[in-house]
Amino acid sequence: MKKKIFFVILMVLCLFGIAADVNAQEYKGALSNIIMNGRHFNDVANQKFILDDNGDGTYTLIGDVKQIGKMPGSIHVKLSISVKNGVISPTTNEESAGELKILKTFPVALILRNITGTLSSDHKTLHFTLETYAGWKLIPTFPASVTMFFMNSYDLIQDMNFTQSRDFMAGIKTKYSVKNWFTVHLSLHGDFYDRFKRHERIDERKKVYKSRILEPRVTLTNNYFTGHSLIFGIEHTSDDLTSDRFVNRKMTTRSLHETEYFLQDDWTPNDVWMVSAGVRTNFSKAFGFMWMPKIAAKYSLGEHWAFRANYSMGYRAPSIKELFFNWDHLGMFQIVGNEELKPEKNHYLSVGAEYSNRKFFINVNAYANLFRNKIEGVWKVYDMQYNFEYTNLNNQRLLGVETILKWHVNDQFTLNGTYSYVNVSKLKGIQVNTSSPHAATASLDYLLNKKNYQLKTILSASLMGEKNFDVQDRVWVQELNKNHDAYFRCTLPTYVLCNLSFVQTLYNKVKITIGVDNLLNYVPKTLGSGVTLFNVPATCGARGYLQVEMLIDDIVKSIKRRR
Repeated sequence: MKKKIFFVILMVLCLFGIAADVNAQEYKGALSNIIMNGRHFNDVANQKFILDDNGDGTYTLIGDVKQIGKMPGSIHVKLSISVKNGVISPTTNEESAGELKILKTFPVALILRNITGTLSSDHKTLHFTLETYAGWKLIPTFPASVTMFFMNSYDLIQDMNFTQSRDFMAGIKTKYSVKNWFTVHLSLHGDFYDRFKRHERIDERKKVYKSRILEPRVTLTNNYFTGHSLIFGIEHTSDDLTSDRFVNRKMTTRSLHETEYFLQDDWTPNDVWMVSAGVRTNFSKAFGFMWMPKIAAKYSLGEHWAFRANYSMGYRAPSIKELFFNWDHLGMFQIVGNEELKPEKNHYLSVGAEYSNRKFFINVNAYANLFRNKIEGVWKVYDMQYNFEYTNLNNQRLLGVETILKWHVNDQFTLNGTYSYVNVSKLKGIQVNTSSPHAATASLDYLLNKKNYQLKTILSASLMGEKNFDVQDRVWVQELNKNHDAYFRCTLPTYVLCNLSFVQTLYNKVKITIGVDNLLNYVPKTLGSGVTLFNVPATCGARGYLQVEMLIDDIVKSIKRRR
């Protein structure tokens, strides 16, 4: 929806007028060229309008316009104007221009955007242009975007036993600008997930999992001051989880609520430098208050080169699952939460350089990430029983390099690539298990544009390097006559996944996608059990697919144009 939502009223021609120095005079005229929400309506003849002299050089223009076609209501025009040398102009800006009467009773304010016109005594005509939109002064109608997703799936467990999952996600975003002072951005995201156990034969359904996540966010941006871009925001996360995986297979609810405030200023003193500084705060009843500063700088050398430096402090509270999960997976392994977990904190420093021109872009970034109380999942062995337990790791260090490449070879071909290397600190005991030292992606895109036809071909590959996992066990030391923690290493091999897709768009209304995932038919030696469960690709080989989409937006636009 566009910001000017409801009305553009053009050309009110009123005939048989008299001089504008009388107290009140009725005019007859026609209302023409009416546009509402991008739709045109027919002209309306024989309308009555009144110019009421206020005695101070201003006039009140009054008129009623009946409902036109499928317009949501009738229009009552009432606004103050001035007439000087035959020229009509508004007396004040952003004042009410009257009302839109929906269902003949419910009034919605018509907010004046613009009015221009002329009053001719010689020809006794009144001619003006009136531009308005419908809304409320204190709560204006916003242009908003809404997204929704719903999935209902069934997985067969055995015989007539099923797992049913329902997931509904919805979000709304909107913004409203107050002149050139500031812009308010509002968003709300919700995720509502339920899982059931069903027995089809006896038509019985039992809820075993319920998740409710709400995330409202408000930000205020200001570009009024030269060289400064200010942003202030508030965001809240409400996470409520009900599951039978917390306490003895009983449905139990756990909740976490966090509120964050943030303030940032992007300062551009000249064409060479840009400096960004800000602070973010986090508050929750479970873990108290935390504040996190940030500062970054960018230096541009000519048109092609840029250099960046950044420091920020990070903070992450443990999730509900990390705190409270207690789940036995068919006796194969257990996932165990830790209610004694502390929030994870880190200091992040990075320096980088980039080069770009019309066809080529490359960025190289080196960083250091220093963690305190890093939250990590650790595999432990208890008499041949594997447990996946959450714990805090002290003083972990990650050093890394990241590279991004984009090359427009010509109008049809584009090459993309990324590479990252991570070096994990070698400290005593359990190490960080979530990072592979080497990872890379690459893609070759081909684009063909013809009249009423577009073809896009994407060949992509992703590489995940060899990955080591430390597993904790208890070993009896005969000489010391007691158990000690011991660690052994599990290695996961390097693998590569390749995908190929052909996306065809016909008349900008139908999109047909044909593709193959895992083009090289990679199959891991294990599909995941015990230690490897969360760390190997869950694929049994190549998979082909065909997808057809109708581009509704373009179809709707074409219908509107025909009208």
